[in-house]
Amino acid sequence: MKEQTFVTVAGTIFAIVGVLHLIRAALSWELLIADWALPLWASWVGGIVLVILAYNAFTAKK
Repeated sequence: MKEQTFVTVAGTIFAIVGVLHLIRAALSWELLIADWALPLWASWVGGIVLVILAYNAFTAKK
């Protein structure tokens, strides 16, 4: 796999998961993993970090 393809795929995955976390936090959706509920603040932090990683991936491939 070419490096540029890898960076594009990784950036796309980061963007999708990051946006989903931000939507989850904004709409206060509950996320359960087994019997444990993921706190909303974790989705805010994770969403922002993932969107930044996606932005870096898309700008690094140029």
